[in-house]
Amino acid sequence: MPQTRPLTRSMDKHLGKLFAMMAEMKAGQEEMRVAQAGLNRKWKLDRKTCDPDGRDWNKTEEKARGELQSGQERMEKGQEEMKGMIEEVKGEIQRKVDEVAEKVEMKIEDVMSEIKGKIEEVEHKVQEKIGDIESRLSELEDRPFSFLANPELIHPRPTIKSLTFDDIHHGQSLRLSLML
Repeated sequence: MPQTRPLTRSMDKHLGKLFAMMAEMKAGQEEMRVAQAGLNRKWKLDRKTCDPDGRDWNKTEEKARGELQSGQERMEKGQEEMKGMIEEVKGEIQRKVDEVAEKVEMKIEDVMSEIKGKIEEVEHKVQEKIGDIESRLSELEDRPFSFLANPELIHPRPTIKSLTFDDIHHGQSLRLSLML
């Protein structure tokens, strides 16, 4: 029996029967060839030994035709059985393929729903953070800017302070000179 990798044990059993029937059919065909060759030889001999009116020849020919017909019927029956077995195996394979396809589809749906759930969860978290940021922003907009009202912190124009030689400001040097 040729090496096969069937999907199930029952398929293995059916394939085994199928291969056995094929071997039996081949043996039957070989047997028919041998029988036909033997009949051809026998017909040749019978033709020589038949009486002149050919009565024995007709009997032999009828017998040979009967044997050939019964062999052909057995072969056709075997072929029908093989076709039935093949259809049965095809049906079983199709059922298995359908089962696997259904399982794959279910897994895909599970993964898709899980992904959708995670996306919704992330969207919810992002919306929460956006809400927090918007509330903080509105609080900052509502709060008065008190540090701008303080004149010490406001510099309308930049000022330049000149330094003296001793790193003393001009006003300090004036005070020092008046004190002396």
